[in-house]
Amino acid sequence: MSRPHSLAHIQPLQTPLCQLTKHEQVRVQRDLLLRAVSDILQRHLNQANFGLSTSIDPDHIQDVAVYAQRLRDVPQQPSFPDVVWPKVPSCIRALIVS
Repeated sequence: MSRPHSLAHIQPLQTPLCQLTKHEQVRVQRDLLLRAVSDILQRHLNQANFGLSTSIDPDHIQDVAVYAQRLRDVPQQPSFPDVVWPKVPSCIRALIVS
């Protein structure tokens, strides 16, 4: 069983979140999620390359990649910064610390 993915390695904001514009707040949230998902994808690739058992079932890794792309597309939503967040795939929900 994999342990939850920590976001502790992400640098603190230079400006408090409450002082950011709504556009900036949404981008920060999107960037944090995207960083966590990118790390999960990279870990999966590393595990697969070394012949180790993977944290994510290989049948579900495409769902994770699609989710990452949907996060990248968040700022392009016509209603930005009032966005509809993509649904987190169930296979990684437990791996992302909110």
